[in-house]
Amino acid sequence: MLAIGSMVYYGLDGVCCVMGPVEKKYDGVTSRYLELRPFFRKNDCIYLPEDNEALLARLRPLIGKEEIPAILAEGKALDCPWIEPEPLRRESFKAYMWSGNPRQLLALIRTIYQRKTELAVCGKKLRSSDAAFLKDAERLLHEEFAYVLEIPVPEVPAYIESQI
Repeated sequence: MLAIGSMVYYGLDGVCCVMGPVEKKYDGVTSRYLELRPFFRKNDCIYLPEDNEALLARLRPLIGKEEIPAILAEGKALDCPWIEPEPLRRESFKAYMWSGNPRQLLALIRTIYQRKTELAVCGKKLRSSDAAFLKDAERLLHEEFAYVLEIPVPEVPAYIESQI
């Protein structure tokens, strides 16, 4: 069991505080849940069924401050393939997002950003679904880095640029 008040990373919600176990009644059935509060979305609350191992497996400890420079240094070597057609690419990108792995998020960001740059040369733009993946991956990575480094989220891009 996770300690109440500990900070974890969960799926597409990012940095969360463990509030502890709670009992909730849905459709007349009382079950036990682990309550999480996303750190950067104060009004949200997540209830993970304590008996759902697949969902609980998406919890992980936050990265350490000392890991961030190593993750960024590896950034140029990280790869996320650009897959065609778009529906297959979307499924691949979802897997990268759900991994919650900062290295995979960085690889995804890098790949989409490169594609965005290539398209801009031709006067084109990213598909809206690709742009949404980029925005979400940046949010998740930047929020975790901000929390771990104890800096505001808007300062994370400048920090990353200074480290690359």
